[in-house]
Amino acid sequence: MRNRLILGLCLAACAACVPSLHPLYTGQELVYEAALEGLWVDPESDERWNFQRAGEKSYRLVISDEDSWGTFDARLLKVGERYFLDLFPVDWDDPVNKFHRANLIAAHAFLSVRQISPRLEMAAIDGSWLKDQLVAHPHALAHEIVEDQIVLTAQPVAMQAFFSEHFDQAFDDYGTLTRPE
Repeated sequence: MRNRLILGLCLAACAACVPSLHPLYTGQELVYEAALEGLWVDPESDERWNFQRAGEKSYRLVISDEDSWGTFDARLLKVGERYFLDLFPVDWDDPVNKFHRANLIAAHAFLSVRQISPRLEMAAIDGSWLKDQLVAHPHALAHEIVEDQIVLTAQPVAMQAFFSEHFDQAFDDYGTLTRPE
């Protein structure tokens, strides 16, 4: 159940997500999988993820449900044998005033991708595990704690090394999206 909330508009403000000031990729790790393109749905809710090709190795992703939507620049990357999605919010069209919008900081969110076809299986970082890990080992990965939320500040290569070393603990609750019938 935790991952259903994580998959639902994984915005940095969501307590279950771990925002990062930097992407997880440097550029060399980016890959493109045509199988990711198109509409994916959560069979147990009205959540929809629609991936459209936006460049040689990028996607435009719209995540929506009946009440809300968000648009992201999505990048698929491969680190070792593992795939990840890096999501970065774009198109800040919400009806907020200019001063409010100027004080919002867009952040990256990462998902582990276990499978793309025939089902899309993804997991977000386990924020509770990460917080415990960084409290016990504060120099393991550059970060700040802002209002009791971890904000990653590490560079991409350091994050790749950290999450590769701790992969099984950091990503453990996979959610599944399917193609609409």
